[in-house]
Amino acid sequence: MLDVFPYRNVLKRHNIQIRKDPKARVVITYRNPIDCLRSSMQRYDMKPTEVNIYEQIKALKKYGLDDLVSVFNHPYVLKLKYEDFYEDFDLIFDSIESYFNIEIPATKRAYLKEKYRVKNVYEKKISKLAGFNDHDAVTQWHGNHISSYLGKPNSYEHFFSGQQLDYIEKELSEYLTFLGYRNKDE
Repeated sequence: MLDVFPYRNVLKRHNIQIRKDPKARVVITYRNPIDCLRSSMQRYDMKPTEVNIYEQIKALKKYGLDDLVSVFNHPYVLKLKYEDFYEDFDLIFDSIESYFNIEIPATKRAYLKEKYRVKNVYEKKISKLAGFNDHDAVTQWHGNHISSYLGKPNSYEHFFSGQQLDYIEKELSEYLTFLGYRNKDE
């Protein structure tokens, strides 16, 4: 967002707070909570044990999902679903243009597509960082920010066993349904 709004105060947060200021705009990106769980465990090099899964689910709810649900239907929030914009920068640009009533020129779009292509970010930035505690102060990217799956949706299927997924889906059932990752009847 800083590349689109270089002279505005753009804050990145994991916990979401809606200001009462009617001019404040909030853009939320969200993804399948099970992929978030896998990502969180991999950034800390955690094995998917019963205890680790339980603790990470608890943390995911407290430090992300509960906030997301509380603001999800707020009228001034632009929501971008990860699986929809994965490898589709134009969806992001079109949504931002519409939401902020601006235009992002084609040259800027091309530049940003190249700059933020997952493989480029991984090779030029992330791979040079030692681990999760090593981070870039400007981008806030940290070591292990991008896994070997390069952000591919549903990569959790290669990380958790079938039995673990049954447990995780049960524990995250309300969130998965609310966010549109499963039907209410499942």
